[in-house]
Amino acid sequence: MMDINTFIKKLEEIKAKGYIRTLRRGDTGVGHTLEQELGLTENNIALPDLGVAELKAARRNTSSMLTLFTKEPLSDKGRKRDRYLLDTFAYDSDKEDRIKELYTTINALDYNAQGFKLEVTNKEIRLIHKDVPLDVYWTAELLQKTFEDKIPALVYVYADHMGEDADEHFHYTEARLLKGFDFKGFMKAVQDGYIKVDLRMHMKNNGRPRNHGTAFRILRSHLPICFKEQQILVKP
Repeated sequence: MMDINTFIKKLEEIKAKGYIRTLRRGDTGVGHTLEQELGLTENNIALPDLGVAELKAARRNTSSMLTLFTKEPLSDKGRKRDRYLLDTFAYDSDKEDRIKELYTTINALDYNAQGFKLEVTNKEIRLIHKDVPLDVYWTAELLQKTFEDKIPALVYVYADHMGEDADEHFHYTEARLLKGFDFKGFMKAVQDGYIKVDLRMHMKNNGRPRNHGTAFRILRSHLPICFKEQQILVKP
């Protein structure tokens, strides 16, 4: 872990280096390369007033998404929720370790190819289906506690980039501290389609459900919507 003042000093030094070749292919290269440059073994920054802020890095002007947290919904099915969803909505799998699977991204704007949509109210977010009645939902209290426990604050670093794959290079140019979870902003981001929900589960060959975690994911460019305060740590 690194304190905030040391982080700012080191990031200014990294910024002065210009473009740095990625140390890992793919979407996670931008964060991994930054962590290695900073000498971090865990991606947390110590803050004097909030305890710990998670460190995230992203390519500037990217359309990729960031996982905020994973949280399983409540349901009248209780512990049999995953089995019910798989039995009712899963499709056949061509993978050797499973019978069928249900991997789908859901938003509040329209029904997706599997017939799912999110319905947002002041008190909850519901998973609905255009053909089958469902009692699957997250309460506002559950989501707010999950977010605040997972991300009390966030240090967010922007990187310009060029090249592709193993030849991609990053120039880390800006950092902001985001703090104070804005629940209304979060719910509005869901309503407007900036935050989506991913179901990620399959049925193993022995008939048992395997859930990789239901993920709330946001377009990186809209991440500040979820926070009440922004503080520029390193100017672009």
